[in-house]
Amino acid sequence: MTITATIANTGNADAGASTTRFVRNGTTLIGTASTPAIPEGGTAVVSVNWETAGQTGQHTITISADSATAVAESNEGNNDGTLTVTVKGNKVSNGSFTASSNGSSPDSWSSSGQTSYDGNSASAGPGSSWSSDPVAVDPGTSYDLVVSAAGSMGTVLVEQLSATGLVLGSVSLPALGTLDTPISTLSGTAQVRIVLLGGLTGTTFDDVGLFER
Repeated sequence: MTITATIANTGNADAGASTTRFVRNGTTLIGTASTPAIPEGGTAVVSVNWETAGQTGQHTITISADSATAVAESNEGNNDGTLTVTVKGNKVSNGSFTASSNGSSPDSWSSSGQTSYDGNSASAGPGSSWSSDPVAVDPGTSYDLVVSAAGSMGTVLVEQLSATGLVLGSVSLPALGTLDTPISTLSGTAQVRIVLLGGLTGTTFDDVGLFER
C-alpha cells in the first residue's frame, strides 16, 4: 500500500529541501521520502510504499517531517503526525500468485483448459479457469472480495461450499480492471472456492483477496 503525507510550511519564511521519515509502531522504518523546498504557506505531498504482507493487525504509523533537522525552524515540535491503520489478512492463499513450488503454476491454485502463468499473475483463455483451494469462512458473514483483471472481460465465480465440499450456491461477477465488492456467505457455508474464468480473448488475473469486513 502507499502511505501519503502532506507537509506544510506554516512559518514566515521559505523552507529548504528536507527528508520525511515513515516509521511503523515506533521502531520499524518503512521508508523515507525526499521533500522539496516549500515556500512560506505552501505544502508538499510525499509518499512511500509499505509492503503489508504478513503485517496483519493494527499499526501506528508516525510521519516525521524534516527528520534529519536540515531546516532551521521556529517550532521544531510540530513535525510529527500519526496514522493508525488496520491490516486485514487475506483469506485466499497465494492470492498474489507469486508462490510456486514448481515454477510453472501457482501454489494453492488449479487450472482447467488453456491457461498460463508468469510468476506474478495467472491467465485463462476463453472457457478456461483457475480455481483456488477452498477458503475457510464463517456462515452468514460479509467479506470484501478483491480481484484485478486485465485483457477481455472475465468472470469471478465464488462457490459456496459446505464443510463436506457440497456446493450450496455461487455468486458470479464480471471482472475487468479492479473488482472490489462485498459478498455474503449463506447459512451453512463453511468454505468458498474462487474460480477465475477467462473472457472472449483471454483474461489475466492478479491480487485476488477475500478480507473480513
